[in-house]
Amino acid sequence: MTKFLSALIVLFTFSFVISNAQPKLEIGGGDMYDWGNVKPEQGILHAEIKLWNKGNKTLEILRTKPGCGCTTDSLDIRNVPPGKYATLKVHLNISGYQGSTIKSVRISTNDPEKPEQNLLLKCNVVVPIVQTPKYLGFNKLIVGEEAVTKSIITNNTAKPIKIKSFDIRMASEGIDAGELKHNVRRNIVIEPQANYTIELKYTPKKAGRLQASLNIEIDSKEQSTIEFPIWGNIVNK
Repeated sequence: MTKFLSALIVLFTFSFVISNAQPKLEIGGGDMYDWGNVKPEQGILHAEIKLWNKGNKTLEILRTKPGCGCTTDSLDIRNVPPGKYATLKVHLNISGYQGSTIKSVRISTNDPEKPEQNLLLKCNVVVPIVQTPKYLGFNKLIVGEEAVTKSIITNNTAKPIKIKSFDIRMASEGIDAGELKHNVRRNIVIEPQANYTIELKYTPKKAGRLQASLNIEIDSKEQSTIEFPIWGNIVNK
């Protein structure tokens, strides 16, 4: 009876362990990887992230999906034994970005508690001149009605910058550049860490598509020009 009871306890314990065996994904360093301050000329940022299996059953990494085309990834193994890790290599192309940037990679596994986890990729792209936004777009343009759009220029350099010249280049036919009214003037000075708001007004005369660009020349060694694409769809009342 004692031997039978001991065997029964062992069998019960073994069955309990088997039934409660499960994989557990833990992202090394947490669910956010931060490169900190970076410069646009760095181009593509790289990092290697460890995907640990903290469970007691093989972790199956079913899929890793970047949130956008500027982020790519690759994985060395997909079946991770307990106590081991897979290495996820991530690459973030920061070309064209400015300021705080956050992207993501979704990780799908057989972890029953968290089958979907997001790895956030963060950096702060430091540029001499920040444009917020980088365009002058009109959400709604109606013939005969004035519309206004704005963007903010931020001087991130250590010296004042001065506007030397500016011009509007038209891509749309039948629209005169003089119809686009803005507040940009020569010799305007933007102090270090200060902002200047660009305001553009437009009263369309006929339906169509507005496409142009505002180009500003400045006296900064770090950046000589600032360009704002201008766009909008014009409709009748």
